[in-house]
Amino acid sequence: MKTFFSRKSSIRLGGLALTLLLAACSGSPQKPSGGGVTGGADASQVPEGARSQYVAALREQKARNFGSALKKFQAVSEDYPQLSGPYINMGIIYMNTDAPDQAQAMFEKAVSVNGLNPEGYSLLGYLARRQGKFAEAEEYYRKAIAVDGSYAPARLNLGITYDLYMGKLQEALEQYQIYQSLQAQPDDEVNRWIVDLQSRLQ
Repeated sequence: MKTFFSRKSSIRLGGLALTLLLAACSGSPQKPSGGGVTGGADASQVPEGARSQYVAALREQKARNFGSALKKFQAVSEDYPQLSGPYINMGIIYMNTDAPDQAQAMFEKAVSVNGLNPEGYSLLGYLARRQGKFAEAEEYYRKAIAVDGSYAPARLNLGITYDLYMGKLQEALEQYQIYQSLQAQPDDEVNRWIVDLQSRLQ
């Protein structure tokens, strides 16, 4: 198992942070079962007021106007408590403002509102991993995958957890390979990790 501060750990955690940012801040699910505004509902079923409010909040979030974005997402969640997306984004804001306890509460709320939200489980896994709770992180990532086996961030993050923190190299390799199979274009950095693991497993 690699140490927390190894060079490869820094590289892979950098990729993890980027993946989380792209996945969780995009505001649009990769598949219908993803987070997004609806948290799994068909977009046509979302009230227009919620959609427009959510888009306005996303603009503030992407501009890193976190205080304004948080207020807007809170308003959406109060008006439409059945939607899990606003809770996801509020959790992301709390992560960006170094408030992990509040972030965890928001992600837990998201999956309680919609148990078919892989993004919420994946982000809970990330928080658990940051706290050194690797078995708990694995469980959350596996929940995300059980909901949506093609949710790529959970595959990548589970692979990183196995690789860097749990010493499960074969399992890490399998998750990286699945992650690559889900990409339109293979990720060069993840390809390097795969080659590294294959050489170590020989």
